[in-house]
Amino acid sequence: MNSAIIVAGGKSERFTDGNTQKINLLINNKPVYQHSVDVFLELGYEVILVINEEVNIKNVKVVKGGSTRSKSVYNGLKHANGEYVFIHDAARPLITKELIELLENNIKENDGVYLAKQVSDSLKVLTSDGYKSVDRDLYITSETPQVFRRDLLVKVFNKSTKDYTDEVGMVTSLFKDLLIVPVFHTASNDKITYYEDFLRVKKLFINNYRIGHSFDLHKLVKNRKLILGGVEIDYHLGLLGHSDADVLLHAITESIIGALGLGDLGVNFPDNDSKFKDISSKLLLENVLQKMKSKNYGISNIDIMLYLEEPKLKKHREEIINNIKDLLEIDLDKINFKVTTTEKVGPIGRNEAIAAEAVVLLEGV
Repeated sequence: MNSAIIVAGGKSERFTDGNTQKINLLINNKPVYQHSVDVFLELGYEVILVINEEVNIKNVKVVKGGSTRSKSVYNGLKHANGEYVFIHDAARPLITKELIELLENNIKENDGVYLAKQVSDSLKVLTSDGYKSVDRDLYITSETPQVFRRDLLVKVFNKSTKDYTDEVGMVTSLFKDLLIVPVFHTASNDKITYYEDFLRVKKLFINNYRIGHSFDLHKLVKNRKLILGGVEIDYHLGLLGHSDADVLLHAITESIIGALGLGDLGVNFPDNDSKFKDISSKLLLENVLQKMKSKNYGISNIDIMLYLEEPKLKKHREEIINNIKDLLEIDLDKINFKVTTTEKVGPIGRNEAIAAEAVVLLEGV
């Protein structure tokens, strides 16, 4: 078993005015620190969260932080039992299983390993003559996790009398003959230091898209209301269906269901279930929107096509679009609504049916 110490005890002094704790900010409805915790838990690690907040997380040891980073890590180390200890900044929520496994594959043959990147920017150093260029090939950037045997870390912390910005610096300053090596990678493992960092990292998380599509068709019959997009249309025929048969909302609803991977409209709202008899399709849509929100998705945009010969919808078009906007709780510029005929061809062209089609793009929020 390995242990992971997630360090979240900092003061966030460089984060805006220093009054906001960056590790408590939410990304995809989870605190920043929770993302790292979840990745290590999924890998079966013993997880120790060092934090000065009162939190309770299943299968996680929560430990109070110290006045410095080194003291916080030491507090966590006292509760670690694994052969190897992975020390990770909670402010790096982009950590992945693949990066952790990369370290696992390298630790056995070394005394310590840590994630690192080659420097790609030009570097300058301040001298008495101003800023001078330096050879960037001589420098790297070090990241976390940083990994060591637990018994080595205990010796290091018992011997250390000063604070360090990271454990690699501490170990190499006290035990110069150890083999501590960087493990290079090119993935995103950014640290949140400033508010702008948070916005950038959050954007990397929400670039998570899903596409859904639906086509629905209902027969036109007498003695039924014609409801399209939640708007009742004055017409001598209506659409046949178990619910109110709002073909437009059905296509929209099922496209979202498809994007979420939840089957189809019939699976979620069976037509042999009496509780859905003559139900407003608005309620079906609201139900699916709740599922969408619970999965941390929102609508990026939706493209809708309505196929019908009659009635003409020119005077209802604006009302339908605005109603869809209100139901979906999105801006008008995220909705494209089109109406067309089938040029007198087929059941739609013979005014026997109306059909609708929708394509939706969901994005993580």
